[in-house]
Amino acid sequence: MLVSMTGCGSAARAENDFVVAAEVKSLNSRYLEPIVKLHPLLNGFELEFVKLIRKYVSRGRVNLTVNVLQAGREAWNLSIDENLLEAYTALIQEIDSRLTPEQTVVCLDRFIQMPELIMRTPDPEVQEKLLEVSLRAAEEALIKLQMSRKEEGRAIQRDISKRLKRLSGFIKTIKELKDKALHMRAQKLREQIAQLAENSKIDENRLVQEITYYAIRSDFTEEITRLEAHLNRLYSALRSRKPTGSILNFTLQECLREINTIGSKNDLLEISQIVIDFKEELERIREQVQNVE
Repeated sequence: MLVSMTGCGSAARAENDFVVAAEVKSLNSRYLEPIVKLHPLLNGFELEFVKLIRKYVSRGRVNLTVNVLQAGREAWNLSIDENLLEAYTALIQEIDSRLTPEQTVVCLDRFIQMPELIMRTPDPEVQEKLLEVSLRAAEEALIKLQMSRKEEGRAIQRDISKRLKRLSGFIKTIKELKDKALHMRAQKLREQIAQLAENSKIDENRLVQEITYYAIRSDFTEEITRLEAHLNRLYSALRSRKPTGSILNFTLQECLREINTIGSKNDLLEISQIVIDFKEELERIREQVQNVE
């Protein structure tokens, strides 16, 4: 079953006086690219959330944001930077000594407006409890993300399956027209030989060798066989429960190689048109596969 690389999910949890909201979005990417943005109370725990992402996602650019909407007063430990406070105090006293009392008024609120004076660190116990709640919220969001990715993946799979049936029909028609195409190329070769015979002496043995070589190169039976094998591989990949985006993409490239070879060996108009239609369907499938995990 195919899984899309694009999707979204969100969740919120209210536990132990905490209110946490998690949101996750994923986009196409060749590899897994986890990007985690956490509330300051959770700084330092990014790796825990990356591990959680890897549990649910194997490929794609995944953006996870965790916000703490409520944590309580005890979540932060506040303290004063004593050295910085002494430096400010000395500076203020020096300024005050140079001015008359009417020219300077120093209020406590001026210190409060200096955020660098107040050191704020998370309380370890509160932080540990908050981490547990946040991981649960993030996991719920990731589960919803996977649900949306699977839903979109099912739509992609239905579209690809429909197009693979068309490709199978094209191959069947090419097989039916193969003998006609070979006959046309042989006729074309006979006409070319007849023209040469009118103007020059021909080595009969060399002529037989060239005709045989040309006939072998004109036969595209092997390409048809390989093309059928590649289609079977694509069908198998669609049914697989493992991530198959890379396999699908590689197999489509092989299909393109074989159909191009068939086109180069063919002179029949009907097959030439099928080759064009075949390549168009391959391109549409390739566009869909770019979004598959």
